[in-house]
Amino acid sequence: MSRRKPILVYLPGGESLAKSTKQILGLDWGLIPAEVKYFPDGECKVVLPRGEKFSVRGADTYLIQTPEPDRNRSPQDHFMELVSAVALLTESGACYRTAVIPWYAFACQDKKRQRECLTAKLVADFLEVAGATHIITVDVHNDAIEGFFDRCRCTFNGLYASSLMLAYLDEAIGLLKRKEEFALSAVDSGGSSRILHLAKETGIMPVLPFKVRNYDNGKVAKIIINEEVEGKIAVIFDDMIRSASSIVPTCEALKTKGAKDIYIAATHADFCGEAVALLDKLAQDGVIKKAVFTDSFNISPEFTSNHPWFIKTSLDQMLAQAISSLHLEKPVSGIYLDDK
Repeated sequence: MSRRKPILVYLPGGESLAKSTKQILGLDWGLIPAEVKYFPDGECKVVLPRGEKFSVRGADTYLIQTPEPDRNRSPQDHFMELVSAVALLTESGACYRTAVIPWYAFACQDKKRQRECLTAKLVADFLEVAGATHIITVDVHNDAIEGFFDRCRCTFNGLYASSLMLAYLDEAIGLLKRKEEFALSAVDSGGSSRILHLAKETGIMPVLPFKVRNYDNGKVAKIIINEEVEGKIAVIFDDMIRSASSIVPTCEALKTKGAKDIYIAATHADFCGEAVALLDKLAQDGVIKKAVFTDSFNISPEFTSNHPWFIKTSLDQMLAQAISSLHLEKPVSGIYLDDK
């Protein structure tokens, strides 16, 4: 059992998730806000509050960050804040520095397609050099990203939010109680492994759409669905929604094939471009009922009020279990391998 003082440190945007996670972990855990300051030219620095009660020397620190769209900061800003905060904990004498980052930045740049940087690997290099000793993330875009870290320097723990989504959908619409009425769908063939795994675990019918893309303009030309979904309630699972350019034609294709209702379950609400407007239209046209996301992005309550299709479920219980296991030097594998 670890004897070091456990402290949660949070960056702007991570306050809500950090506080709810601390409430689960208990009173023995410290909670410290990290302040981010920006100079007039856009350069940032991260500082801890002054005073002995905010000291992290010799402590086990768990740095929580969730991007906050309302702050109008770029992904580069959020990443620099994270790296600076990890380096701050290292230079302040923290014994262990665990980055709790449900959203792994630049994860889609995980392979080379042309003359380009393998940026997902560069992210791992930055975090290791800054002094991170552990990484906890959720539904990273490619599981192979774990191999970008030197396991002798920094341990990578990738969690999955599917169990949270299934639990919410079961409570809300009886997903696991009325399995014969549902179908689990991917967005395209890239998500087939996720859907086949969920179908095996739940016994619910899988749907594996095939995406035909127009490579001249990069847009989706059409979605082909071969499975029979007439009268089914379709639930589309994905790791994230960014531009919604894939989720929209998938929803429309399922509706055309006769799906009775459609729900979306995606871990990360990385909305950009016209994504929100497109989802609004799907809801207004009666194509989708609800879209369930986690709090890996700090979406404001006002957003939920203005977009009633948006449902948020928290990662706090899962993260608290992973953090507690690391601190008490207990196995973590049961959390991310047993995705039931």
